[in-house]
Amino acid sequence: MATLVPAGYITPHFSWAEAQCKDGCVMPEAVKPMVLAQAHVLEAVRHALGDGSLEVDSWYRCWAHHVAVYAARGIPEAQVPKDSMHLTGGGTDIKHSTKTPAQVQYECAALQRLGIIGGLESAPGHTHIDCGAIRSFTGPSL
Repeated sequence: MATLVPAGYITPHFSWAEAQCKDGCVMPEAVKPMVLAQAHVLEAVRHALGDGSLEVDSWYRCWAHHVAVYAARGIPEAQVPKDSMHLTGGGTDIKHSTKTPAQVQYECAALQRLGIIGGLESAPGHTHIDCGAIRSFTGPSL
């Protein structure tokens, strides 16, 4: 039986509103296919973590907002990564209600080994998951 996706949602548990850039800009149409792909990655992550809710801290970012996120940490625009999966809609920073970012990263490693998750990072306060190249890192992700 097919699962119905509520109006305004990308998948059963993730909405277009959650995927929007936090500065209120309009998400480009060209980004939406990657956002859709990432929403399916997040559904797999959600299921692997026991089907509890995940809080989206950051998903798609326009360049101006991406620069502002880094600037808030004292990083100049010249050092802001231009290849961030957030810029394409394929990267998401999430929080789990009962697990630390390190626990989420550890439990999601199996999904990465299966090729479902590309990038996987445990950072202070959130876990970064993306559908880019397979890689893992720990650090002060923004």
